[in-house]
Amino acid sequence: MTYKGHIENGSIVLDEPATLREGARVQIELIDSVDTSPAHMALRGTPCVYEDPFTPALDADDWDAAR
Repeated sequence: MTYKGHIENGSIVLDEPATLREGARVQIELIDSVDTSPAHMALRGTPCVYEDPFTPALDADDWDAAR
């Protein structure tokens, strides 16, 4: 039986509920490569990526106009 899932906060989370007996042996296989470098990590589960976290997104002059 094959189950699909993802990593969330360092733990494996199945995409669909499954009843597995206590002590069941499992095998984990990475099906795609994910770039986990800080510049490519998604923010709070969104697909958005901010390439340079040390540069302000807006200049100080543009801050009031963005609200």
